[in-house]
Amino acid sequence: MRKHLTTVLVLSLLGWLTLQGPVRKIGQVGQGLKVASVSPDGQLVAGWKAETGGCWSYAVWQTAGGKLLVPAQVITDPPASGNPFAWGPDGLLAVGYGEQVALWQGGKLKRKLKADWMVRDVRFSGTTLMARVDKGVFLWTAASGKLIWSMRQEHLLAARLSSNGKTLATASLEEPILLFDVTDRRRVGQLPAGQATVNLEFCHQDEWLACAFRYRSDRQKDCALVYHWPTARPLSPPLSNPALMGFAVSQDGERLLTRSASTTRIWEGGTGNLVHQKDLPSGAMDALSPDGRLVATADRDQVELWRSQDGAPLASLKQTEPVTAVSLPANGVLGVLADSCSVYALGTGWSFR
Repeated sequence: MRKHLTTVLVLSLLGWLTLQGPVRKIGQVGQGLKVASVSPDGQLVAGWKAETGGCWSYAVWQTAGGKLLVPAQVITDPPASGNPFAWGPDGLLAVGYGEQVALWQGGKLKRKLKADWMVRDVRFSGTTLMARVDKGVFLWTAASGKLIWSMRQEHLLAARLSSNGKTLATASLEEPILLFDVTDRRRVGQLPAGQATVNLEFCHQDEWLACAFRYRSDRQKDCALVYHWPTARPLSPPLSNPALMGFAVSQDGERLLTRSASTTRIWEGGTGNLVHQKDLPSGAMDALSPDGRLVATADRDQVELWRSQDGAPLASLKQTEPVTAVSLPANGVLGVLADSCSVYALGTGWSFR
């Protein structure tokens, strides 16, 4: 027992010493922000805030120095409830609100795309832009705004497009997960699902589909599952996490994070083996780096960085306001929303061995 404790302490100390140097604050922008999104290179921040009279506004800043790239745009419609910002190729930024998506590039508005229903989520997959709306999915060519496909589906809870833009996965309330070939606009498969599929993510070179399920009738059944979707084969038993609150998966699918009110669990996506379990205060929130090696956990006014493989603490970042969101948009970039949005560069000195 003493030897085990000594090993844990040594690993924790090594992790802490390794990472103190590489964490560098790039900048802090905005005020009164309700939603913020950091570009993958960490150079830009887009943010929404509530205005008087029931209006909203969004703006884009350069992280270093805080210069406004897009001055505040006052909008009467609310931002997309799921994911209102998406960063795309060639500096494109998609902003979803009301029944439309605005496309910006280099601080200039390129075009507005109509979506017919309330936009809930916007995302880029390569050169394709996807908007999940109340009753379906819209796909456009990002550069031209040309509509590729408008697919209607009632009670839609989740939708994801594969990174190559060829396969669309959708899930509605109490329905199986449906898979579509985007080129031929036809259904190519379906997968069993829980009562409510709250998240879908393609990973492992688009061969796997990671899913998160909630069961409203019995939250003890909440779980995550990874499918090899072309064969509809689950790669492991369901990864149980009662009262599931958070979910993330690495790009290669080898690391999967689930969270309940007081526990974060790290799994091997391909086998379902539990890698690490960390007990954390109720109300905390997590983000997983794209390579799956790093976790950022926010609790009140503190952000902790730790290794997914063993929970070793790496760095602690104190904030001046309570944290409402934390993100790792790319390996080496950390975004923290606490009234304003702070962006940190995580240098090359990180050690994960």
